[in-house]
Amino acid sequence: ALWFTEWGSNQIGRITMNGEITEYPIPTTNAEPHGIVVGSDQALWFAEECNKLGRLSFAHKP
Repeated sequence: ALWFTEWGSNQIGRITMNGEITEYPIPTTNAEPHGIVVGSDQALWFAEECNKLGRLSFAHKP
């Protein structure tokens, strides 16, 4: 799967090899995300144009 930032729609997107798209909204208003990387914690980290870092994790907490 490929992960990408959606600058104009304030979301992080994921597209599979089959073309299935899933979008995850960013709770920060006007975040305008740029850049994305998988961190050592296996979460997705991205820069928000509002001077914040965002983190998207799929780990389940017990």
